[in-house]
Amino acid sequence: MSALRLPITTEDQAWLDSNFQWLLQEFGTDRFLAMPMRLYHPDFFPEHFSFQDGNQSFIYYVDKVCGWMEVEPERITPVLVKAGELEVPALGAYQRYMNYQDQRQKYRIHISQDLLKQVPQLIAILAHEISHVKLMGEGRVAADEEDHEFLTDLCAVYWGFGALSANDAFSSRARYVPGSGEMHWSLSASGYLPLEMWAYALALFAYLQQDTRPAWARFLSREVYPLFQRCHRYLFTTHDCGVDLQAAVPVAAVPANDLAMRHCEVLISQYPDKPEGYLKRAERYLTKNQLEAAFRDLNRALTLQPGLVPALLVRARIKTDLGDWPEAMEDLNQALSMQPDAVNCLALRGHLFILQDRLPEALADFGKALALQPTQVEVWLNRAYVWEQQKEWLKALADYEQAVKLAPKNWRALMERGWLRARLGDLPAALSDLNEAIALEPAQVWPCFYRGIVLRKLGQHQAALRDFDRALQLEAGWQEIAFERHFTLQCFKGRLEGEWVDLCYYDIPDEVYELRKQLRTARIRHKVRVHNPSFTANTHKGCTLVIPASDAEAAWDMLHRWLGNTDMVI
Repeated sequence: MSALRLPITTEDQAWLDSNFQWLLQEFGTDRFLAMPMRLYHPDFFPEHFSFQDGNQSFIYYVDKVCGWMEVEPERITPVLVKAGELEVPALGAYQRYMNYQDQRQKYRIHISQDLLKQVPQLIAILAHEISHVKLMGEGRVAADEEDHEFLTDLCAVYWGFGALSANDAFSSRARYVPGSGEMHWSLSASGYLPLEMWAYALALFAYLQQDTRPAWARFLSREVYPLFQRCHRYLFTTHDCGVDLQAAVPVAAVPANDLAMRHCEVLISQYPDKPEGYLKRAERYLTKNQLEAAFRDLNRALTLQPGLVPALLVRARIKTDLGDWPEAMEDLNQALSMQPDAVNCLALRGHLFILQDRLPEALADFGKALALQPTQVEVWLNRAYVWEQQKEWLKALADYEQAVKLAPKNWRALMERGWLRARLGDLPAALSDLNEAIALEPAQVWPCFYRGIVLRKLGQHQAALRDFDRALQLEAGWQEIAFERHFTLQCFKGRLEGEWVDLCYYDIPDEVYELRKQLRTARIRHKVRVHNPSFTANTHKGCTLVIPASDAEAAWDMLHRWLGNTDMVI
């Protein structure tokens, strides 16, 4: 008889052992030893079998999974979204936000309506997303930690959802893509661990509980069961396991050494004639900034399936970032000829039109994208930007309002709406928006800068100075901030009249861009002074501007209107 061997590498086994040890330290060994394996079975979901429709049962499953994973159900906001609005194959998405009524972190979990008729898959995805709450939401793992998704899968195994998750992790599903005339295959509907590592994790679950004949094993799928049996036999025969149930000293989670890349290679080796593995590997190369390798895999995917919209979209994004706009546009045009309702392609092409100053075409693409999928916050923000460029201030404000309505905790949407409100003269509402944006993202420089200007216009000079000082700490050496701070200080001291103000680095609007370029080159100093009620604008001989005003703020507003060639106060 040949020697027993695991279907995974020693490196993968070491990662699984080390990180399961860490999970035991985080959540407790005693809790784990009493942990049942959750199954889609009346023993675990007795009420389910009386439900008549999926909508009725959705909250029931959320509450059940929360209860088993020791997360307060009221801290989870489950959101059902239309089929196709969440990226396949994920079908679920986790988002953390602050509830300011009780000052607690809360968590929004988006689930595709597709899952209401696929209950085992729904439970597996809920377990994965709530594992994010246990790890990232509770501060155990950083969101940008390498391969944290794999640790999230392993966390679901600890809490007893390994069988449901493994069954769903590597099942082949076909779906028709409208407009393509083709069936696209999804090889991994949920989860991130490779199938062999799922099998070992389940065997580890049984081994640590000393379950030599786990009753739940008969519920494993035909893809999972043989690999599980092989790992189970190996552990109980060799006892080659790196987990110590008696260990008392916490250990750090071990980096996964790019399990995602190995998962892609498994897909490619098992399905060399399907494009999905190459597309996933290209996306992984992008995270490492290996553009040449990403291009190779994208081209390979497109050779296997010409006109593959996701591959064309990713390649267009790379070309856009590299400044190769004509070729990016060519990829997007091809993708949209294959799939006219591809929202992400429309959104990216609209962005390309902005870069090329083709604003009417950008508006057309953004309009189509929003008609197809009106929940795209970034598209609302981008279209609002175009409206601003065309001086359609009220249309821009309406789009910002819609973005805030869809994402009330999106700091950028709040900031942009607040700044536009300020320029339209609604300073109290602007201040409220900017306050909330800063509370959400205190490390962002733009909201601080904008709020400083608003506070100055409200006469709160000391508070404005504090915001400018904070902005300079975040972005040292930014001349515009230093300039605004200097002007605010002069207003506060009442010494504006007769002062020389350096405008060389001030961000003058695009209408007078050539003047700005000349000023930066010649380093000319503008003289700004309060004068009697006659207005002249002599743009020759040093660009001296003489303006009428009864106070410093009015003088400043007049100057900005002159520079911006607009009736708005900038």
